[in-house]
Formats: sequence, C-alpha cells, structure tokens
Amino acid sequence: TRGYYLHHWNAIERYTDTEKIRNHFTKHGYKNVPPMDKSIGLNLLNGIIAHKDAMLYNLSLQYIPAEIGLLNNIRYMSLNNNNIKILPKEIGLMTNLDCFSINNNNLRLVSPEIGLLTKLLRLDLSGNRIEKLPLEIGLLTNLQRLRASQNILQSIAEEIGLLTNLRALALCQNKIISLSKISLLTNLKDLNLTLNKLKSISEIQFLTNLERLSLGMNEFKKIPKEYISLTNLQCLYINSHHVKSVPENIKHTIIIIKK
Repeated sequence: TRGYYLHHWNAIERYTDTEKIRNHFTKHGYKNVPPMDKSIGLNLLNGIIAHKDAMLYNLSLQYIPAEIGLLNNIRYMSLNNNNIKILPKEIGLMTNLDCFSINNNNLRLVSPEIGLLTKLLRLDLSGNRIEKLPLEIGLLTNLQRLRASQNILQSIAEEIGLLTNLRALALCQNKIISLSKISLLTNLKDLNLTLNKLKSISEIQFLTNLERLSLGMNEFKKIPKEYISLTNLQCLYINSHHVKSVPENIKHTIIIIKK
C-alpha cells in the first residue's frame, strides 16, 4: 500500500483551507481521503493509519505532535530535512516501525522511548546535534543498519555492543575518541568512522566479517598488525598524511589512500 506523503503537516493546527489539503492528496493519487473539518489533524492521522509509510520530509517542521503515537501501523517513517528539536515520547508507541529516518534536523537528544521500537531494522539519526546516544539503543537488537554521522558524539554508548545483528554502522563526522564495545559487533560488514578523533583503533581487529572500513581523518598513527584477522576486508580507507605506512600483513586488501 502506498504511504501518505504529508506535505501539509504544518496545517494540522492552523491551516483552515481543508479542501485545498484534501485536493492535494487526491491529486497525488491517494484514494479515500477523509473529509476534513476543524479536527484536521485527527482526520489526517485517521487517513494514514491504514497505510504502511509516512513521508514527512522537507516540511520545515519544528515539532511533532503527540498524536504521532496513533500511527502504530506504520512501518516506514521519514522525518528528514526538517527543523525538529525533540521527539515526543509517544514515538515509542509506533512499535511496528522497521525503518525510521530523521536525518538533517536539530535533535540534541534521542528519546529513550526509541528503545521500544524493537522491530527496527534501519535507523538514521545523521545530521543532527546529538551529543550521546541513549542507553536504550541497546534494546534495538534487530537493528541491521545504524547511521549517526554528522553529530557531536564524543563516545559510543557501551550498549551498542548489544546490537549484534548490525551489518552497517556509520559514525563519521563526530568527535569520537574511543570505540568501547564495538568489538562485539562481529556481524558488521561496513564501518565508517571517518572524521573523528580516534587515537586507537585496535578494537576493530575483532570484526572479522568487515568488508569495507573507512578510517580517514582521525588521529591514530599506525594500523595495528592484528588487522591480519580481517580476511574479508575489501576496501580500507585511510589518509596518507596521518598513516605513513600499511603493515605487510594486510596488503591482501584493497587499500585506498585518501589525501
């Protein structure tokens, strides 16, 4: 079932031309759009409850109403490219979500209720102002792809080590100093740590399923010889001005030196 693309979400509380909004959805191919009156927000929500996708991107949204929790049938939600600073705790009621994306907003905190979304397979928190991930992130044990790049993370919550189904993890363009518990993510195939402040990368030697590893623009000076264990590695991205040499024991990989 095609999802609702709510390009007039800002109208929920203040927009009065309800027929114009209704025509907008009809024009874009949505059938059975409910009649709209002064309770426009509830009507719109009722209209999308039966759908699987909710695309709320590029709307200049500054907040999300608590009624979002009514959309507990939605499986895919995008809130990308808005101006959202906080998520309501009711986000935790959307327990059928398997993909949630809220990149390029102004989030500083991730609601602990995110941990209730235990069916999530993909989570994108990139391009915000997040200083730390909540401990509850460790409850998302079905997660396969996690993106939290372009934030201001200085560390990684130890609970991330519980996400043993992760296949791809992107944490580039943060301020991460250490990689606590990342060694437990043994199913990772793609790890991006570019543009951080890492001085040690020894924990990565245990990620023996890695195929792609991006480490450019960090502060470490050498690649540990223990990387010989990364026998599945196909691409290794580093910076020539930080790392002067690559150990012989990993020259079986395809090494790309980024200047």
